[in-house]
Amino acid sequence: MGDEAVWWSTYESKDLPDTRNFDREDIRRQLKERHTGWNDPVVQKIVDDAVVDSIYPTWITPDLPTWYARGLVLIGDAAHAMQPSSGQGASQGLEDAQVLSLFLAHYLEGHFSQAAFRAENGNPATISEAVDQASKKYFEMRQPRVKKITDRAKQMGDLKRKKGLFEEWLTYLILWIIGKLPLDTYTRQIFNDLPVNEARKIIENDKTPPAKLPSFRPLFS
Repeated sequence: MGDEAVWWSTYESKDLPDTRNFDREDIRRQLKERHTGWNDPVVQKIVDDAVVDSIYPTWITPDLPTWYARGLVLIGDAAHAMQPSSGQGASQGLEDAQVLSLFLAHYLEGHFSQAAFRAENGNPATISEAVDQASKKYFEMRQPRVKKITDRAKQMGDLKRKKGLFEEWLTYLILWIIGKLPLDTYTRQIFNDLPVNEARKIIENDKTPPAKLPSFRPLFS
């Protein structure tokens, strides 16, 4: 991006700072203190010449008991905002959208295929029933995977807090050992166990009768 570079670091504050009016010198002091153990002259040069431009508080969502109610469904950060250390925020939002769309399509198919039969018996099916079914399946399938990722992100985020010398070197040692090991179970599950495949298996085993959605005239032709 041209001849400029941007560097990121963490800033510890007991209170939520004003992002438009904050103590830049205190941040520079913390930067020097946090990175003083780095002997690499390049790192020290970066810290010494750093210009504190802005700060961004990190927001996360507490574990919610549900992600849906009365036709309203939460996905992505609205349902489970994660720490940046997860590296999974956008990915999990996309997975949510894909899984929810599959379940909605499936249960709405079932709704339309049974609507005429139910209407003859004086008990027409409602779209809200189909949406509730899809939302319930979506939450039951997605919540355990997202919980696993958010818990891991909290552990990774904890590595950024201020530590004593022994604790800091122990952290580096653990990270070095992890880097020498083959992919752990968590990493394999995140990248190999695709939710879309699990959603399709659930749909295949579901008893809702399949049917084609009714055709609609296009708005423009």
